[in-house]
Amino acid sequence: MVKKYLLLMLLVFVLIGFAFAQDMEDETEEEAPKKIVTVEYNGELKTGLYWMKQSTTGQPEDEEEGRFHNNDDAGNNFGRARFDINMYADRIPGAVVDRIGMKLRFEQTGWGPANFVNLGYVYGYGEIFDGMLGFRLGKLDGNPWAAGGPDIWQQLDGGLIGFRFEHVTKYIPERFGYFNVGFTINNYNNSQYMERKDLDTSLFTDILKETVIGIAYTHKYAHARFSWRFDGGIDVYNADVSEGMELMYRIEERFLQTKVPGFQIFLNGWYKGIFTGDPDVQLYRNWFYTNWDHKWFSSQIRIGYLQGVNHHELQTRFQFYFNIFKWMSLGFSTMFQVDFGDTRVEGASYKLFNIEPQLRFTLAPGTYMAFVYNFQNEPVTIPHPDGDYLGQKKTHWINIRMVLTF
Repeated sequence: MVKKYLLLMLLVFVLIGFAFAQDMEDETEEEAPKKIVTVEYNGELKTGLYWMKQSTTGQPEDEEEGRFHNNDDAGNNFGRARFDINMYADRIPGAVVDRIGMKLRFEQTGWGPANFVNLGYVYGYGEIFDGMLGFRLGKLDGNPWAAGGPDIWQQLDGGLIGFRFEHVTKYIPERFGYFNVGFTINNYNNSQYMERKDLDTSLFTDILKETVIGIAYTHKYAHARFSWRFDGGIDVYNADVSEGMELMYRIEERFLQTKVPGFQIFLNGWYKGIFTGDPDVQLYRNWFYTNWDHKWFSSQIRIGYLQGVNHHELQTRFQFYFNIFKWMSLGFSTMFQVDFGDTRVEGASYKLFNIEPQLRFTLAPGTYMAFVYNFQNEPVTIPHPDGDYLGQKKTHWINIRMVLTF
């Protein structure tokens, strides 16, 4: 009887000890900080129905085309699909970084059986000291010193393999604004290479010569950013022609927004082939914008000056859309181009003119269907045995655009 009692007491003590140990383990697990990974994702799909008819002076037959296509920033194919993922973790126990993560974009613009999904960008990133120091590595995107659109979306290190380092001056009082300064060590931006006997020994220094540097200043009343790309001697534009250095900039006025909500003035530009002295390489683009987003309408004026191979072109664009309802808008855009260079059409007073009415139904933010008509007139030189003469190329197209984002 005593043995049974002692055995029962021993069993009770074992069970109590096990329960206590399990409770202590649970408390330890609850108290230990856990790494929480946040995943953000968004996607975009653009396509549509497209019909085009073009007639040219002196041509007996018109050209006509119909296909699936969205000609609003969706590539030249049937449409475009994008899927973006941003994965990150904050305040990881034992880590020096405040945030570490990865961003990637799957993109497809070709829809045939031989077309594959491309990686638009894929890079890891981290932030240290409350975001005052940051780094990016991989196939890069999101350059803080780029032109930022809408006519210039390129980045001096965009789509290239590299390392980008940024320093944000958060220690400056907020009323004075802050700077973002840094540099990118990245791959060559041209696929053509010079034949070099010392290629193996000079490879690293040639990569350093492709470095991008940048600076941005942000204030509640203004914003400006500049980036500069150096050029090494190993990658060339054509044969043995150096592609030169590049400059990109964006300047924004933000004071008027405090007085007239939704109104903004800004400009951006991109210079290529700097210091080459070669007109076949040099390309200069400068754009000036005024933009007004009102609850009843949206309006924009764009004035651009483009200089390239044998052409000096001035473009003016105007658009106005009235919000009939919250979900429906009606308006138009128009464009007028004049060429002052050697490529201008003899006897023509302008290069191109078009007008584009649009009716748009917004189903959700970033999701809409639009009915667009465009008429474009372009002076052209018509060859003739008795002498060339000035003719016209007239293009009509209709595009039913379908866009879905989430």
